[in-house]
Amino acid sequence: MTATACPPVNDAPATDLDELHALQGGDDTALNRLIARWERRLFGFAWRYVRNSADAQDLVSSVFVRLYQQRDRLRRDTNLSAWLFTALANLCHNHHRWRRRHPALNLETDGDGGREPWS
Repeated sequence: MTATACPPVNDAPATDLDELHALQGGDDTALNRLIARWERRLFGFAWRYVRNSADAQDLVSSVFVRLYQQRDRLRRDTNLSAWLFTALANLCHNHHRWRRRHPALNLETDGDGGREPWS
């Protein structure tokens, strides 16, 4: 009987930590690798929250900007996926609150049944 190799263990947290350490060490391309790794999952999370593709993409971009800005403040053993999703959830919540307080107005109609004001 031959021994079979065990399937590789998911090293995602180690990969995330390696990329975070590289980013903290000045390797700005590590951010590109983190974006490639997490952007799709974060976008899905944000889209389910805000139900708007443009807003979801803006929120995801904001998370990566914050990651870059705060890279030196993060602990070296930070659970990066938890940090990303927590930061995104907070941004989504703030976005939702802002939208609730500042409702969008439809400039095409003025409340008179859709008639154009100049006709």
